[in-house]
Amino acid sequence: MDTLPYIGICKVCNYGMLEILYNFKIGKCSIMCDECLAEWNSPEEALDNINGFRKSYPKAEARRATLEEVANAKWEKYVI
Repeated sequence: MDTLPYIGICKVCNYGMLEILYNFKIGKCSIMCDECLAEWNSPEEALDNINGFRKSYPKAEARRATLEEVANAKWEKYVI
């Protein structure tokens, strides 16, 4: 199994894992709960549960971020 870039438990649903996504259409990462689909623009916002939103992604727009993409975003310190 590949290492998945998670940063913690969702503070909205208290169940899902906060996953780092990569939106290749706009070329940047974001955080999304794998259960309730709440999303944030940064790990800090996700962990503090501020400025959350929901967006429906076409399959061709976003996917799980690779560890390289996480490192490029300088978010590797958040990965657990």
